Amino acid sequence: MRKGLSGAERRDAWILGSIAVLYVAGAAAIALHIAPFPGDPDYQYLLLGLDILTLRSLNFVDHPGTPVQSLIALIGGVTWLARLPVHGFGVKLDDILGHSQIYLTAISAVFTIAVTQVDRSQFHAVYVLKPGWEKSPSLSRP
Repeated sequence: MRKGLSGAERRDAWILGSIAVLYVAGAAAIALHIAPFPGDPDYQYLLLGLDILTLRSLNFVDHPGTPVQSLIALIGGVTWLARLPVHGFGVKLDDILGHSQIYLTAISAVFTIAVTQVDRSQFHAVYVLKPGWEKSPSLSRP
Protein backbone atom coordinates (compact mmCIF):
# COMPACT_ATOMS: atom_id res chain seq x y z
CA MET A 1 0.00 0.00 0.00
CA ARG A 2 1.35 3.37 -1.04
CA LYS A 3 1.84 6.25 1.40
CA GLY A 4 1.63 9.87 0.23
CA LEU A 5 2.34 11.25 -3.22
CA SER A 6 5.23 10.38 -5.47
CA GLY A 7 7.66 13.10 -6.53
CA ALA A 8 5.94 13.67 -9.88
CA GLU A 9 2.48 13.78 -8.30
CA ARG A 10 3.71 16.22 -5.66
CA ARG A 11 5.25 18.42 -8.35
CA ASP A 12 2.03 18.33 -10.40
CA ALA A 13 -0.07 19.21 -7.34
CA TRP A 14 2.31 22.07 -6.50
CA ILE A 15 2.13 23.41 -10.06
CA LEU A 16 -1.67 23.16 -10.12
CA GLY A 17 -1.92 24.87 -6.73
CA SER A 18 0.47 27.63 -7.85
CA ILE A 19 -1.59 28.27 -10.97
CA ALA A 20 -4.75 28.51 -8.86
CA VAL A 21 -3.11 30.96 -6.42
CA LEU A 22 -1.75 33.10 -9.26
CA TYR A 23 -5.16 33.11 -10.94
CA VAL A 24 -6.97 34.24 -7.79
CA ALA A 25 -4.28 36.85 -6.99
CA GLY A 26 -4.43 38.21 -10.55
CA ALA A 27 -8.21 38.38 -10.49
CA ALA A 28 -8.12 40.19 -7.14
CA ALA A 29 -5.53 42.69 -8.42
CA ILE A 30 -7.60 43.41 -11.52
CA ALA A 31 -10.80 43.74 -9.47
CA LEU A 32 -9.14 46.20 -7.08
CA HIS A 33 -7.80 48.20 -10.00
CA ILE A 34 -11.06 48.58 -11.93
CA ALA A 35 -13.72 48.22 -9.20
CA PRO A 36 -16.37 49.46 -8.91
CA PHE A 37 -17.18 49.17 -12.57
CA PRO A 38 -20.64 50.62 -13.25
CA GLY A 39 -20.87 49.12 -16.72
CA ASP A 40 -20.35 45.63 -15.32
CA PRO A 41 -22.25 43.08 -17.44
CA ASP A 42 -23.01 41.13 -14.25
CA TYR A 43 -25.60 43.77 -13.40
CA GLN A 44 -27.70 42.69 -16.37
CA TYR A 45 -27.87 39.15 -15.00
CA LEU A 46 -28.52 40.49 -11.49
CA LEU A 47 -31.43 42.60 -12.73
CA LEU A 48 -32.89 39.74 -14.77
CA GLY A 49 -32.48 37.43 -11.76
CA LEU A 50 -34.24 40.08 -9.70
CA ASP A 51 -37.14 39.97 -12.17
CA ILE A 52 -37.42 36.23 -11.61
CA LEU A 53 -37.11 36.68 -7.82
CA THR A 54 -39.98 39.18 -7.81
CA LEU A 55 -42.04 36.80 -9.97
CA ARG A 56 -42.13 39.05 -13.02
CA SER A 57 -42.68 37.33 -16.32
CA LEU A 58 -39.65 37.04 -18.58
CA ASN A 59 -39.94 38.17 -22.18
CA PHE A 60 -37.95 35.15 -23.26
CA VAL A 61 -37.48 31.67 -21.86
CA ASP A 62 -35.42 30.05 -24.60
CA HIS A 63 -32.32 32.19 -24.01
CA PRO A 64 -29.27 30.15 -22.90
CA GLY A 65 -28.81 32.47 -19.91
CA THR A 66 -32.25 31.79 -18.42
CA PRO A 67 -31.04 28.92 -16.14
CA VAL A 68 -28.21 31.15 -14.92
CA GLN A 69 -30.68 33.94 -14.20
CA SER A 70 -32.87 31.49 -12.31
CA LEU A 71 -29.89 30.40 -10.18
CA ILE A 72 -29.03 34.06 -9.59
CA ALA A 73 -32.60 34.63 -8.38
CA LEU A 74 -32.27 31.69 -5.99
CA ILE A 75 -28.87 32.84 -4.69
CA GLY A 76 -30.17 36.42 -4.37
CA GLY A 77 -33.16 35.22 -2.36
CA VAL A 78 -31.00 33.15 -0.02
CA THR A 79 -28.59 36.07 0.40
CA TRP A 80 -31.50 38.40 1.14
CA LEU A 81 -32.74 35.96 3.80
CA ALA A 82 -29.24 35.75 5.29
CA ARG A 83 -29.17 39.55 5.50
CA LEU A 84 -32.51 39.80 7.36
CA PRO A 85 -30.80 40.83 10.63
CA VAL A 86 -29.16 43.73 8.77
CA HIS A 87 -32.12 45.14 6.85
CA GLY A 88 -35.19 43.62 8.50
CA PHE A 89 -38.20 42.75 6.42
CA GLY A 90 -37.66 45.62 4.01
CA VAL A 91 -38.38 45.54 0.31
CA LYS A 92 -36.15 43.06 -1.53
CA LEU A 93 -35.55 45.53 -4.35
CA ASP A 94 -34.25 48.22 -2.00
CA ASP A 95 -31.67 45.99 -0.35
CA ILE A 96 -30.54 44.18 -3.49
CA LEU A 97 -30.15 47.34 -5.56
CA GLY A 98 -28.72 49.34 -2.66
CA HIS A 99 -26.12 46.70 -1.83
CA SER A 100 -25.66 45.10 -5.24
CA GLN A 101 -21.95 44.40 -4.70
CA ILE A 102 -22.77 42.16 -1.75
CA TYR A 103 -25.22 40.18 -3.86
CA LEU A 104 -22.86 40.03 -6.87
CA THR A 105 -20.08 38.81 -4.59
CA ALA A 106 -22.33 36.09 -3.14
CA ILE A 107 -23.44 35.01 -6.63
CA SER A 108 -19.87 34.98 -7.88
CA ALA A 109 -18.72 32.96 -4.86
CA VAL A 110 -21.42 30.33 -5.36
CA PHE A 111 -20.64 29.96 -9.05
CA THR A 112 -16.89 29.83 -8.33
CA ILE A 113 -17.38 27.09 -5.74
CA ALA A 114 -19.62 25.14 -8.12
CA VAL A 115 -17.12 25.36 -10.98
CA THR A 116 -14.28 24.42 -8.63
CA GLN A 117 -16.14 21.33 -7.46
CA VAL A 118 -16.92 20.24 -11.02
CA ASP A 119 -13.32 20.85 -12.03
CA ARG A 120 -12.07 18.98 -8.96
CA SER A 121 -14.26 15.98 -9.72
CA GLN A 122 -13.01 15.90 -13.31
CA PHE A 123 -9.41 16.16 -12.09
CA HIS A 124 -10.16 13.35 -9.67
CA ALA A 125 -11.64 11.13 -12.39
CA VAL A 126 -8.92 11.79 -14.96
CA TYR A 127 -5.75 11.93 -12.91
CA VAL A 128 -6.43 9.87 -9.81
CA LEU A 129 -8.58 6.99 -10.96
CA LYS A 130 -6.63 5.89 -14.02
CA PRO A 131 -6.66 2.11 -14.37
CA GLY A 132 -3.94 0.49 -12.29
CA TRP A 133 -3.43 3.51 -10.04
CA GLU A 134 -4.25 3.49 -6.37
CA LYS A 135 -6.61 6.12 -5.12
CA SER A 136 -4.61 9.00 -3.68
CA PRO A 137 -6.00 10.16 -0.30
CA SER A 138 -4.90 13.77 -0.82
CA LEU A 139 -6.82 14.18 -4.08
CA SER A 140 -9.85 12.06 -3.32
CA ARG A 141 -13.24 13.67 -2.86
CA PRO A 142 -14.50 14.08 0.70
